[in-house]
Parts: sequence; C-alpha cells; structure tokens
Amino acid sequence: MKFTRRKFNKAALTLVSTAGLNIPAAETIVPVKQDEDAATYPGCAAHNCKGRCVIRVHVVNNAVKRITTDERPDSYDTPQMRACLRCRAYKTRLHHPDRLKYPLIYDENASVRGDITKFRRATWEEAMSYIKAKYQDIRKRHGPECVFRASGSGSTVGLLHGREPFERVLNALGGFIHGWGGYSNHALRYTSSLVAGKQQHYTFGTTPKNWMHTQTMLLWGTHIATSVANTNAVWWLTQARENGMKSYYIGPVYENTGELADEWVPIKPGTDSAMMLAMLYEMIVNGWLDRQSIDNFSIGFFDDPKGMKTVIRKGTEEYLKVPAGMSLSAFINGKTSYKLKPGSKYEFKQYFNVPKTPEWAEKITGVPAAKIREIAKAYATKKPSFLYASLGLQRQSAGIDNVWLSYALAIASGNWGKTGTGAVWYYISSDNELNTGNVKYSSGKNPVPHPARFSNNTWPDAVRSKGNGTSQYSDSEIRGMTEPIKMIFSVGGNALVNQHMDTFVTTDLLADRSNVELIVVTDNFMTPSARYADVILPGTTHFEQEDILPYNNNLIYQSRAIDAAKSVGDVKSHFEMGEMLADTFGLKDEKGRNVATGGKNVSQWVEDMYNAVPRDMSFEEWKKQGIYTYKTQGTFTGSMDIRANGKCDGKLNFGTKTGYIELYSRALVEEYENRGRRWGAPGHANVDSEGDPEVFPIAKYLPFMDEYRDTALKKAGPGEYPFHCLGSHSPHRTHSSNANNPALRELYKYGGEEYEPIHINPLDAAVLGLSEGMQVKVTSAMSGRAIYAAVKPTWRCTHGVVIVRDGSWFDPVAVKGTLIDRGGCPNTLVSEQPTRCDRGPAMMTVLVKIEKA
Repeated sequence: MKFTRRKFNKAALTLVSTAGLNIPAAETIVPVKQDEDAATYPGCAAHNCKGRCVIRVHVVNNAVKRITTDERPDSYDTPQMRACLRCRAYKTRLHHPDRLKYPLIYDENASVRGDITKFRRATWEEAMSYIKAKYQDIRKRHGPECVFRASGSGSTVGLLHGREPFERVLNALGGFIHGWGGYSNHALRYTSSLVAGKQQHYTFGTTPKNWMHTQTMLLWGTHIATSVANTNAVWWLTQARENGMKSYYIGPVYENTGELADEWVPIKPGTDSAMMLAMLYEMIVNGWLDRQSIDNFSIGFFDDPKGMKTVIRKGTEEYLKVPAGMSLSAFINGKTSYKLKPGSKYEFKQYFNVPKTPEWAEKITGVPAAKIREIAKAYATKKPSFLYASLGLQRQSAGIDNVWLSYALAIASGNWGKTGTGAVWYYISSDNELNTGNVKYSSGKNPVPHPARFSNNTWPDAVRSKGNGTSQYSDSEIRGMTEPIKMIFSVGGNALVNQHMDTFVTTDLLADRSNVELIVVTDNFMTPSARYADVILPGTTHFEQEDILPYNNNLIYQSRAIDAAKSVGDVKSHFEMGEMLADTFGLKDEKGRNVATGGKNVSQWVEDMYNAVPRDMSFEEWKKQGIYTYKTQGTFTGSMDIRANGKCDGKLNFGTKTGYIELYSRALVEEYENRGRRWGAPGHANVDSEGDPEVFPIAKYLPFMDEYRDTALKKAGPGEYPFHCLGSHSPHRTHSSNANNPALRELYKYGGEEYEPIHINPLDAAVLGLSEGMQVKVTSAMSGRAIYAAVKPTWRCTHGVVIVRDGSWFDPVAVKGTLIDRGGCPNTLVSEQPTRCDRGPAMMTVLVKIEKA
C-alpha cells in the first residue's frame, strides 16, 4: 500500500495527540455551535476571483453575526466548496462604517475633481436627473461614441447586478464604446483567439479533476493558492501529488502555490519565453517531438514553403505556406532567414541566428542548463503532462510570446486533447457548465458599430486624443476616432484609477473637467476611483441583493440576507439603479416594459433562469440549499473532439484563419497591421524605429527592457534601478476589494504607520541597510513616480526581485513639494506604455530603486 503524505500526517497527528499534547487527532470532529436566534442565508463569494466559495451568513436583527461555509457531505466526486479568509471576513466589509450611504454629487462650480469635501448629499431623484441633464446636453454636441463604459469588477459577478442594467439603458439611448481585451488577460485573449482559435484559452483547457491522471505538472508562476483560480483547485492539486504526480514550480518568487510543488525552480522575471524555447530545443534534438500532433494539428513548427497542409478554408492557401527559415523550429535552431539590421540597440535581435540551447537560456533566465534539460525531458516523456501558467506571465512585454510558446510546448509534445494534459492560463474550464439557456439577462444589442474601439488599458490615450486622430502611443484605433470621450460610466469597480497604470497620470487626466464632462461611478466605498466622479451611486453588496450564479457544474443561489435600507442607508442594487435610470429617461422596450428590467423583478428573473436549467431539484429546495450541483466526469479537456478525429479537416478545426494551431501566423501580423482600418485609421506600419518588423509571425524571447529603449529610461539607465518589482496578487484582497477591510488589514499592513509591505530578499535588504518594518521610498524607472512601503525581508524573493502586492488603495500625499503614493498602490509604478503587439498592460515590467524614507 502506498504511504501518502496525507496518511503520514494523520498518523503523526494521532501520535502527537496520544503523547499528552493538547492537539486533537486528525479524525476528531468538533461540532459547530449553532446560533439558536440566528437565521441562516446561503450565498457565495461574488468578488472578482475565479472561485465561488459557498458561504452562509447567520443573521440576527439584520446584522451578520458570523459566517460559516460549505457543510454539505464531502465526497471525492463533489468536494465541498469551502471558503478562504476573504470570504470569512465579509462581515466586516458588509458592516463597515465607511460604506457609502446615499448618492453624492460633486460641486458643479469646481474646476477640478478629486476633493472629497466638495461632494454633497443628494436624493436618488436628484442624482438621476443630474445624469439625464448632463447626458442630454453632451449628446447634443457629440455622437454615442462619446460615451465610454469603463471596466469594473467588485461585486458585479452575478447575472443580475453587473454592468448589464446600465448597458441596457445606454444601448436604448444610442449605444456606447468600450475597450477590448482586459487588464487581467489581455495578451492571453488576443493571442489565443488568433493562433488557437474560437475556443481561445479553453482550447487546451481542463477541470482540476483531470490532474488525477497527470504525471508531470509545470506550475509556471501560477498563484492558484492565493488568487483562487477554482474553488477546489488546490485540493485537486494536492490529491494529484498524492497520486504520484511530479510537479515543478517555476517562478522568481516562492509563492504559496510553490509549497504545493515537489520543487521550486527560481527564474529571472520576464525570461520565461527563453526557457520555453530552450525546452523546445531539447525536444527537437532528442527526438521527443510528437510528430503526429505537430503534423495533423498545427502549422509553422517546421518550414513548409509549398504549403502542403490540407486546405480547410478556401482562400487561405498563402497562409499555409511557411517560408524557408521562418518557422518556429528554424528560429529555435538558430537558422532563420529573418534579415534584421546588425548592431541593433534591441537585445532580442542579437540572438535571432543563435541556437536556443539550455546554455543560451541559462545566461538569460538564471535556471541551470541541466535543470532545463531535466524539466524538458520530464514534460515531453513522462506523460501525460500539464502546463499551468500564471496570468502574470502575459502581463509583461513578452506576454504574447509566453502564451504562444505554451501552446507550442503542448502541441510539440502531444500534451493536449487527452486526459491528464492541458496548457492553461489560470482559468480552469469545466465540462457541462450549467447555464440558464435562452433565459438570459443580457445587455442587448449595442447600436454603435464596432463598439470595442481600443485596447482596454489605453482609454486615457483615447481621452487625450479628443477625437482628433492623434495618439501618444500611435494606436491606430485611437487615431481613427472622430468623437471625443466626454462621458464615463464606471460600474461596480475601482479599475478607473486603482487598477489602471500610472495612477498619477490617470488622476491628473480625470481631475481636469474639461477632458471628460460626466463621470458616473457606482461603488460601496469612497475608493480612489470614486473620488474623481461627478455622481457617485452607492451600491448594495451581494448579501443585500438576490441573484443567481452559474459556476462550473453548479448553480448557486445568492440570497438577500440583509435589508440594506435598515443597516446601511439609501443604497440600491445595480438592477434597481438601471430600472430607475430607465424610468428617468422614459425608456420602454417594444412591449412597453422598462428597458432595464424587461418587466420582471429580481425574484422573477432568478426563478425563470433557474427553471430554464435541466435539474432534479425544485426551485424552493434550491433556495434553501443555496446550491445545485450536477455530477459530471470532471475530466473535460478542450479540443478532445478534434484530437479524437485524428487531424484537422473541413468539419473539425480550431477556428483560426487556417483552421490549425498557428505556430507561424501571418494572421496575427495582419491583425496588428490592419487593426484600426475598420473605421478609417491608417493601421500599424509594423516597423520599429530601426526599420525592422515590430511584430513577427512566430513567438520569440523579447527582453522586457526592449520595450523601453526609447521612452521610459531616457533619464536613467537600468543600473540605477536594480530591482524588478512584481505586483503579485494578495491573499487578503481580491484586486482592490477588501483593501479597507479592518479584519484583513491587520494581517497585511506593516510597520508602525501601517504601510504596504515590500517583500525583498534579506541579502538585498542588508546591502541597502534596511531592517524589517523600516519605511522606504520605492521609485519607478518606468513611471518616474514613487510609493511608500515598509520593508519585509523574506527568502521567498530571489535576488533582485521585490513584490508590492496588488490592490492597495492609491493615496497621494505631498512631501517637500512632490506627490508620493502613501497607499503603496503598485500600479503607481507602472508606465502607461502598452505592450508591443497586443497593446496590453505591462504590469509585470517595472524596475525600481529603494531608498530609506
């Protein structure tokens, strides 16, 4: 019988408890004391993580007395969906004394925004009338393209209380524009849709249960133990290890997820694609390639000048041709025919014709060549293998290359489309995910042609352009805009300022009322984003509103446990806000119903959507239990039907331009070149400052500093900024949600002044003369801005790497005439400059210097 780690721990605990120490045996069950006077309401964590942990609130006199979690019978097939500390601290968030209690309107006579003393209390009728008057005045002068719906998350993940109520109203008024992509997964979505097709990042997806068949796991920087990619992802990962799976954690920081792996492999930040290329080199020279997988399902791994692949789509013959020396393997072998200008200042051009050996990669990554060979061999030969990557890898200048090469590894080794395999970026797919079928509360049709007008994170550049065909970063989409952005609706989130790049530049832009004439923000607190609103609409939290949430093979009931009008003040849900806004404008649908509600209240929508799902549990029983779980096999692997078919053909293909997984992609280059031409912009020239291509049809290694050769480091070289700063997710916050939660602040704030901690290697701290808890000033080479933080030495950080956790609230303070972010928001340190191809955020590409403050 195999003696697993779990069996060992059980035995050890039993021995210790019988030795007279006050530690219960592993099998001891401590009953939970019941509150005889409390009513229990089911729900879940409706924050912007990918878990939906089951929580139950015990309410007495309209107040949460305590919170418990999933206590259903536990089983291997349907493990309990138990809550983390963020869910369990929800009571202090819900009953926080700083909750917004009534609508607020900013002083119309003030020339700048941002001074919270200039807000005045208003009624809902006043707030809605104000929005209507400003909207109508601005729309007389501009078209619907002047209305921008900004990104937001917060408590908006349910089906009824997200941004849909506002979008229904805006669509009925003529439409709006928004960004494409996303702060979290911009490069992933962009690259996957072009080279992996219609299934995007689920092309190589799976459920966590699939890991029970995995033999080799590469945990590439993933933070699933912290940011909760799936409620039970950590549980399944632990089970898989006990089942014999070998796992490597590859990353510059020994995060909590690394503790679940067999081995930590430290790597320098921003060099992941170099290691991936070296692994592919080893697979090529050692004959570890799965030629059937490569030949039948991909193009571009090998040269193919004649385009011998089966033509799946008419008119794509030229796209199937891979010119001699331009394939991915030619680049890996250092035998490319790409002609690049010699003596370039760009580092990546200097190794195009160099073999991508493990020795080459060792000099770049810091990972020993022998270790790269070991991991490549294990991944390619000890199969099934799984590559599980962090979204942080694609939030850097080489983001698209990291995504692309992860797919290349899966295709080249055959580790996709079979049980136990996959190449997944944080998201965990699910088979048979329950949804509400045709009964959907959707935004409706947006009348604006091509409403996704620019990359999600370049909206400040679009505001600055004023519809005059200009762009600070030469974005073709923005150069094609003919209307200025004059209204912003930021629904349910703090992304407008706090989760955006270069917070000082963003707030300067928003403070000037001549840039944007109306900013409407909905939130629960006076966040950094809310400070720059003209109208703040106070929202309910998810235990103050009824909702329905599909999650994997579950349907979760979110009950209305608290009457917010009695416990908080004059607050409303997004559904109620949309209904009132529609009534204020007098908007009805074709059947004479309120356009936001469709003639139904929240309870009716919830019941109709639940009844639209095939199920064997009654609606009333579901509301009582709080969750309905449909049992599945739990081992779905994306594209299994294509793999089973044997090859791509006219019936089964990936939905890309060619129908294949494109490891050489003319389509990706052309999309970049033609991106803005849909609405009259000149497009991207695809030429860098030296006359070479800016975007290539293959993945490569792009040193992150190559993005900043011409811009951010004009005043100082990288030697003056010796630390690479990462903005990893916090175990105590979900993005910026819970940043002001007093129960959680006790756990993560640091130093005598409660500063945000900066994690640093102890040897690096010693060289700088820094001790634990000491206040420091952290200055960015990219943005030129600084934050305050408190030193927290830890061996988890490798040399030269520091961490300031994501989500702390931006809090500027003047120090000797210079504004410094006292709140320690890591995005203060991030430049606005978008990444090279997908024009996404480069939030993991920051160099800093650290000084005593």
